[in-house]
Amino acid sequence: MGGSLNGLVLTLHVIVAVVLIGVVLVQRGEGADMGVSFGGGGAQTLFGTIPLQEDFYDEHGKLVRSLTFEDVREIGGRRIPTRWVMQPLDEPGKQTVLTIESITFNVPIPASVFTRQNLRRGVR
Repeated sequence: MGGSLNGLVLTLHVIVAVVLIGVVLVQRGEGADMGVSFGGGGAQTLFGTIPLQEDFYDEHGKLVRSLTFEDVREIGGRRIPTRWVMQPLDEPGKQTVLTIESITFNVPIPASVFTRQNLRRGVR
């Protein structure tokens, strides 16, 4: 039972990590407009950089997963990778693929979503 619980926790951790990476990627950085001065040409990050790979290590420093970002396209005026592939390095042939087909930026979130009651029970 301990192994399945560890697997569940690890899976949830990876999903949360991928979502957080996605949130960071779709945010417009404070220095984004400054990037145009340096040839960024309106990209969402300073100097127009887009990550192509993110590596994940265990508590002992061993590389355990690799997330690659592919198929960079302009969506909503921003260049983003639309195909993300998470590869567990200890399970050859297995992978999780996230494909972004559409995305909306700068959607207002009502303050009521962040009340303590909603955060405890989750907003439906």
